[in-house]
Amino acid sequence: MLSDAKLAVLIPADIDRLGPMWLELHRHHRTVAPHLGPFVSDDESWANRKRQYQKIFAGEYFGLVASMGGNDIGYMLSIKRPIDWTATFDSPADLWELVTIVLLPAWRGNGTGMVMLDAWKERVAASDARARLIGVIPDNVKAVSLYGSLGFIPTWVTLTRYQRRPSARALSNTSAAIEAVSESDVASLKALWLSLHRHNQAVSPGLGPWVDDERSWQIGQQHLMRSAREGLLFVAKDKTSNEAAPLGLAGVEIHDMDEHPSWADTLVTDRQVAEIKFLVIAEQARGKGIGTAIMDEVDRLLASRRVHDQFAGAIAPNHQAIRFYEHRGFRPTWLELGSF
Repeated sequence: MLSDAKLAVLIPADIDRLGPMWLELHRHHRTVAPHLGPFVSDDESWANRKRQYQKIFAGEYFGLVASMGGNDIGYMLSIKRPIDWTATFDSPADLWELVTIVLLPAWRGNGTGMVMLDAWKERVAASDARARLIGVIPDNVKAVSLYGSLGFIPTWVTLTRYQRRPSARALSNTSAAIEAVSESDVASLKALWLSLHRHNQAVSPGLGPWVDDERSWQIGQQHLMRSAREGLLFVAKDKTSNEAAPLGLAGVEIHDMDEHPSWADTLVTDRQVAEIKFLVIAEQARGKGIGTAIMDEVDRLLASRRVHDQFAGAIAPNHQAIRFYEHRGFRPTWLELGSF
């Protein structure tokens, strides 16, 4: 269906026009995924989303606002930014992320959304960064289906455990000892890191291209060093042998949501939120409670720092990892689909 909507390029002065339309999307999120709540109020949602848009307008962006009869009916906004998965995918340094696309309910299905997506595709094709990324709440199945039909591939799932404490469960009976890792010991984790990189490739044959092992380790080592510096890198070791290779690792980073407001426009969180950056279990140690033991220690340490809200990510086809997090009370909250 062809759209009769009038499209205009978004400029920073348009930002307050977007508020009512953003709130329609915020209400839609509450409708399709009520289990993800609690949700922030409308006032808080727009205040935080506006703050993000102001940062976007300060960089390289592309956006459109659609109107009919002089009334705004929808908009889209995208930003060119560095890619996050440089230790995983062999892709250009930058990509275009579709930050928001929304139409008011009465105007959905009239073709305006596709016109805006086509305009975005043309804008990206004229850029030096050709990779595209779209994020969506996984329960928004119509949107997921639409983006899949346009060639976008599910790439990364973010799971959250906000405003919920870990459910009571039996402690892991593994014989592994969980220890913090110092910066000086990070180099010993190379083999374990590369086992994650290779596992991602094995479970995700439809993704890629992938960086080679040395490049993955070069970048991964920097991430692990940051976690170790903050006392937030842990390994599982065999209690019976000091010489045995580590059985697993977890790296954590704590974010101040005033500075990292990625969820503040949608979900209620504490001021500090922990990100499980990496969870790696050696192939021969999987299914033996190692992951549970490491994450129990992560929960304990974070609680001692009064950090309770957490989020974690997994490559989308890694269903085993996703189930593991769900078992610990995490809920799939954000699905990123890529076209690289």
